[in-house]
Amino acid sequence: QIFKELQGLVYCIVSFDSDGGTAVDQMVIPYNSSIERPADPTKEGYVFAGWYLEENLFDFNTLTTSDITLQAKSMMAIGSMNKIKNPIAPKREPPLVILTNRGKAYTGFAFH
Repeated sequence: QIFKELQGLVYCIVSFDSDGGTAVDQMVIPYNSSIERPADPTKEGYVFAGWYLEENLFDFNTLTTSDITLQAKSMMAIGSMNKIKNPIAPKREPPLVILTNRGKAYTGFAFH
């Protein structure tokens, strides 16, 4: 049963999947009403990007007519990339070698 009836009124249940972030309580709202945006969940090493219904960013002004589950989407925080185990080191160019021959300098040689 999609709708719940309490005291003669129909309600919808709104669930939140915080994707490993802090929990967000389920809401029971009147049928055909908008949802009050909850506090953004937090997840270490990530920045909250929004609540999504399927693949679409959810508009909290939308009138809700059924039970729904909103999913949190997060992006990895730039500073947390330091915590990745065994990161791939950036490719570095070999050092420039300066050759000399009896007081004359030759520059621009690099050995690969």
